[in-house]
Amino acid sequence: MSFSPSQAVEQSPFVIRAEEALRTLKQNVTNHIDRESRLCRIFGEWQETWLSRAEQLRHQVSELESRLAPWMPRGETLRLAAVSRTEETT
Repeated sequence: MSFSPSQAVEQSPFVIRAEEALRTLKQNVTNHIDRESRLCRIFGEWQETWLSRAEQLRHQVSELESRLAPWMPRGETLRLAAVSRTEETT
């Protein structure tokens, strides 16, 4: 039984390692793309939720300001602001 040069190359340890490395690389790239897609979807959903909630809060603050305006002294303007608990205590 004789081997042709192409068979010797196909079975060499270098080729086997290169094929394994290529399979691993392909799998890693596929996994990375899947994770990136999930992250983009999650971030997009989070951003939509945040923007929606921020708009609701702006509307509520505006409504509250308009309800409080009649009790403000003449010439005074009312502007509400959010203050964190740490700022509140100082």
